Amino acid sequence: MRHEADEESERASSTYSMNLVLRAQAGAEEARNELFGRYRALLIRNIQLKLGKKLRSRFDAEDIAQECLAEAAKKLAQFEYRGHRSFLRWLTKFALNAIRTKAEYLDALKRNSAQEVRLLADSAESSMRCGPRLASPDSSPSRRAAHAEFLEIVDDCVKELSPRYRKLVVLRDYELTDWETILSMMLYPSVEAAKVAHHRATVALKECVRRRVRPEDWSS
Repeated sequence: MRHEADEESERASSTYSMNLVLRAQAGAEEARNELFGRYRALLIRNIQLKLGKKLRSRFDAEDIAQECLAEAAKKLAQFEYRGHRSFLRWLTKFALNAIRTKAEYLDALKRNSAQEVRLLADSAESSMRCGPRLASPDSSPSRRAAHAEFLEIVDDCVKELSPRYRKLVVLRDYELTDWETILSMMLYPSVEAAKVAHHRATVALKECVRRRVRPEDWSS
């Protein structure tokens, strides 16, 4: 029964997302904003995971997400909806291109450090042209910084999981993959077996996070 309820919930979410896509492609700004809002947090998490420590110290995942969403808004008419997960995959392609560009940017800086000040100024000017950023639900800079730091710890711990646990967590929690797809991709004997494995992966992830944060900072 619970499995059937999960499937029904995912179908309803997919249908709602598809309707948002169609309305946004028809020019409804409210639908576009809601559509991007539904995936923005997950896009940021995926960017955080893919940036790595070196790039993360130089570039902000929220800024990259904002650039990706601005680019996606221009090309929204080209998107073809193929399920709940397809829109996140489409957005992630923009993110991968942006990350690749920024990695090349850092490599260029290393090759010619004398140009660093000018290049950073160009980058700042480019960011300003992207337009106003969406407001964060929490306006406190200190709390946003603490939350961002906590998410960095989580992302780092995901990378430390065993390869199978890491793949499972990324598929389910970062890429919104449905259980049936996970079942076929990872060859679990049943959906319940996949969920049990996901629970164990989550426990391992929490233990890693607990080792890295102070007890008073941890919230279940």
